[in-house]
Amino acid sequence: MAKGYKDTTKANKYFQAREDAGLSRYGAAESICVSPDTLIKYETSALEVPRETMLLMADVYRAPWLQDYYCAHVCPVHRGEFNNEQHGITDLAVLWYNCSSDAPEIADTLLKVAGDKRITDNEKPLMQKRRPAVEALQRACEEYLRMCEDNGI
Repeated sequence: MAKGYKDTTKANKYFQAREDAGLSRYGAAESICVSPDTLIKYETSALEVPRETMLLMADVYRAPWLQDYYCAHVCPVHRGEFNNEQHGITDLAVLWYNCSSDAPEIADTLLKVAGDKRITDNEKPLMQKRRPAVEALQRACEEYLRMCEDNGI
């Protein structure tokens, strides 16, 4: 444990998800593009996890439930108000707004990769980096279609 940190990792959801995934702190830090020291800060609640980093954690740790946790406990829009069973139209609008901010980066990635009409080994990390944002967009699409269906649209 780094000097000056209180050991709060046992109760920290990010720590639990990494441990459940069987990843070392160094391996996980490399996979989510942060330093091991930064990961320690996330896992001891000394530093708030940014949304993009949380999405990478959820993907790398194979812990999609981290997104629900983040929405319920960290996200300033939903903190304490998250209902995993059904979002209202306002929540869906916020979800779409959050996802749409990633759309230009996703499009840029696809255009870069599409240049030679195949995904090369060098392009795979770039595609992997955008995957959590695409999955969030997919969830937003599914929620939108479910709401339309529920309302006879």
